[in-house]
Amino acid sequence: MSEVVTLLDIHRALQARPAGDSISLPKSEMPSLPREFRESFLGTPPWIAHPGASRQFRGPGATHAYELSDRFEVHRDKYDPKTDPLGHIIFDAPELVIATGVATLLSAVVYIFLEKLENKRPGEQRRPWFSIAMSAIVGTIAWFLFYVIFAMLRVALGRCG
Repeated sequence: MSEVVTLLDIHRALQARPAGDSISLPKSEMPSLPREFRESFLGTPPWIAHPGASRQFRGPGATHAYELSDRFEVHRDKYDPKTDPLGHIIFDAPELVIATGVATLLSAVVYIFLEKLENKRPGEQRRPWFSIAMSAIVGTIAWFLFYVIFAMLRVALGRCG
């Protein structure tokens, strides 16, 4: 690439690759991203997508960049989250769907199990809130764990964050 990398250079390099494939842009060639990129807190956390990355950015045309100390790792998603959030979640971040499904199923199982136990208690000892609270706690923890596990698995299989 040239001395100064432009947005057009990035788009040309990414068009030659399938969605999800990263290109590495050393900071010696591109000290900062083009102004069209904006820092984002949504997306696979930098520490999962590219260990050592500190921040992530979204650019035009479904581009997604992670900043490391010496370079930017940039890829193109299949779907731009700004124009097609559902397509992006399903195809570019399937761990969100998987974690939500698993957590919902696990929460329902915990709720049903605890409700059966609560129904065996005498009326004055029943805790109507207990089954709901515990299933919500279990579901939240399960969602986080499964999200991290499946995001790490997706990245390990070569799909960027």
